[in-house]
Formats: sequence, structure tokens, C-alpha cells
Amino acid sequence: MTMEEKTLFTVAVFAENHVGLMNQLSIILTRRCINMESISASRCSIPDVSKVTFTCYSDRLTMDKIVKQIEKRIDVLRAFLYTDDDIVYQEVALYKVPTARLLDEQHLEEIIRSHGARILEITRDNTIIEKTGHSDENRGSF
Repeated sequence: MTMEEKTLFTVAVFAENHVGLMNQLSIILTRRCINMESISASRCSIPDVSKVTFTCYSDRLTMDKIVKQIEKRIDVLRAFLYTDDDIVYQEVALYKVPTARLLDEQHLEEIIRSHGARILEITRDNTIIEKTGHSDENRGSF
């Protein structure tokens, strides 16, 4: 199966906060020769529960099998499978720019406003600018 025939899937896994979950997920995907494109882990609003979200390219049948296999793990409470059509997402990009360079720019305020960015912190040496949006918007902003 070529990359053009594969779809990007997002899997969200809610599990008890125990050591080894990432390793178990990695093993399940490695056995099927599937690479994780991105991965994120964080605490959940429920005490002692963690949320692991990862993306990978595959076909629907294989991903359905993987999600069922993940849910069989003792520590896993529930796993969900999504495509890009099922979710809405945004990225947060942080840019660290020398303050002196920003002060030299005459249209600084206009540039920041036109891209929907905001200044988080200004120090003598650097300025931190935040831009929230989709991947393509953030890459093309600055």
C-alpha cells in the first residue's frame, strides 16, 4: 500500500497512569510496521488517568484492529479512532525573536495583527510571539 492510499488517523487513548503505556502502544504499532507521526501525553481531568494521543498513516481496517488491541490492555480504559474529518485542531506556535530586530521593524504592530499573533513577553534580549492556527497558517506566518 502506497502513502497515497493511506489515511492519517488520530488515536486518543485514556488509560490508568502506570509505567509502560507508551512502550505497549509502540510495540502494538511496531508489530504492524506502522510509524507514529506525532505523539502527545498528558494528565486527564480524572485523577490517575492519562490521555495519550498519537497520529499515524494506515488504512481503516488495520486501525480498527489496532484500537481493539489497545483496548484489550489492562491499563487502558478506552481508545478512540478519528480521521481529520472527525476532529477540529489547532497548533500553538511560539517564536523567539531578538527584541532589537523587532524594534527596527517599522510595521511591527501591523505584521503581528495581520497574522493574528500576540506578544507574550518582551525582554531586553528577546521577544516571544504566539500564533495559534492550523499548521499551514503557522508555518507561513513568520
